[in-house]
Amino acid sequence: MNSNNVFSHQVKAATEIAEYRRVKITSDGVEVAGAADVAIGHILQPVNGATPGRDIASIAPINGGYSIQFAVAADAIAVGGTFEAAADGEIQAEDSGTVLGIALEAATADQDIIRVAYYN
Repeated sequence: MNSNNVFSHQVKAATEIAEYRRVKITSDGVEVAGAADVAIGHILQPVNGATPGRDIASIAPINGGYSIQFAVAADAIAVGGTFEAAADGEIQAEDSGTVLGIALEAATADQDIIRVAYYN
């Protein structure tokens, strides 16, 4: 960990991850977090576990207190709306899952990148 609250970790072999996806750490390395997974943080740049030099992920951790992150939306989310985990490392408007935080910006469509605040 450094003063910018970012850490690096090896990406799972042959895994590509786009920026701002929720990620988890497994015994194989960094992977995209699914809807039911507990994420460690958000990836800050695209990585590819099969490409030397692009196989180390920079991760902004979700930690205690409010954690402000960029996230990829799976659907529309209103400003101030609560969100939950979605598939493929994305977030979605809270429906019936565990509320993770609130949207600081609106998402109008799938793949919109917005700022969010995690509750933790």
